[in-house]
Amino acid sequence: LARDAQAALQRERRIVETAAALREATHRLELQATTDSLTGLMNRRVLYERLGIEFRRAKRYGRPLSALMVDVDLFKQVTDVHGHGFGDLVLTVVAQTLRSSVRESDLVARYGGEGFTVILPETHGADAMIAAEKLRAAVAAQECTDGITSVHVTISVGVASLPECDAEDPDALIRLADTAMYEDRKSTRLNS
Repeated sequence: LARDAQAALQRERRIVETAAALREATHRLELQATTDSLTGLMNRRVLYERLGIEFRRAKRYGRPLSALMVDVDLFKQVTDVHGHGFGDLVLTVVAQTLRSSVRESDLVARYGGEGFTVILPETHGADAMIAAEKLRAAVAAQECTDGITSVHVTISVGVASLPECDAEDPDALIRLADTAMYEDRKSTRLNS
C-alpha cells in the first residue's frame, strides 16, 4: 500500500512538472508570436490588433487617437558602411529609445525594416506632434555603439490623428502617418 501511495505521488509530481513545462512553452510561443525577435517590441500583427481596438474605441466614443510612423534616416548607409550586424544594433537602440520615451499606455511596434509605429491613445494631433519631436530628439541624442564603432542616427516621423484626419479605418490612419513621414523625410533632407 505504501508503494502504491509513493507511485501515485511520483505520478502526481510528473503531472505537475509537465503542466509547468507546458505553461512555460506556451508562454514562449506567445512571445514568439507577438514580439519582434530583434528589437523585443510588439510585432506588426499585434500592432494591427491593438490599433484596431483603439481605432474602434476612438471612433465610437469620439476620443482622440494618434499614430506615428517612424523611419531611421539613411539606414542603408549605416549598413553599407558598418554592416548588417551593426544595423541590427542601431535598430535595437532606436527601439529601446522609442519605448522608453513614450507613456506606458502607448504602443511601440516594429513595422518592418527600419520602420516603427507608435500608437498614442487619447492623444490629439498637436500633442502627437510634441511627442514626435520628443522622439526625434531622444533618438538623435542616443549613441549607437558596439564598443568600437559609434554613430548617431536621426529619424523621420509622420503623424496622423483622429479626429483631425478623416481616416475611415486603421489602415487609412497608418497610410496617412506613412505619407506624413515621407513628407517629413523630404523636408528634412532639403533643409540639411
